[in-house]
Amino acid sequence: MFFSEVEKAGWLAQIWHLFARDRLVNLLFISAIIIGFFQGWLKYKLRSGWVTFAFDIPLTLAWILCVLSVPRGRALFPDCNMGKVLKVLTAVGIAYVLLPFGVPWLISLASLRAWCFIPLVFLLGYHTTRSVRQMEVYLWLLMILGVICATYA
Repeated sequence: MFFSEVEKAGWLAQIWHLFARDRLVNLLFISAIIIGFFQGWLKYKLRSGWVTFAFDIPLTLAWILCVLSVPRGRALFPDCNMGKVLKVLTAVGIAYVLLPFGVPWLISLASLRAWCFIPLVFLLGYHTTRSVRQMEVYLWLLMILGVICATYA
């Protein structure tokens, strides 16, 4: 009964239902993707240091919510070669921050972002993707944003 009502609804309602399980995580992730595509334009138009973090803030919030929602007993990292690579990248980044190399703390923290931030975003996809249709929606979003960015650039 419920699925037939969703099927009769418009395409926007179908997409809204598609992301029902982790709605806030997906909304934050989608907003980070949109900001990421337009970040160059935003930096040019809005000359503020905060624009630099406009992508990082929703993506970090989505990642934190995703990690906190992982059920107890379920592994955070996938049990495969990719999971091992993510663990090594994270360990190298954390070691660089913690070991005394004489590098200022802020630069060490920036290197942690460079080494770990985007690789750990793979965990978002691992824990929140529930169907091929979700991937199709994300791919269409990326293609549409790419066309928009190619047009205004």
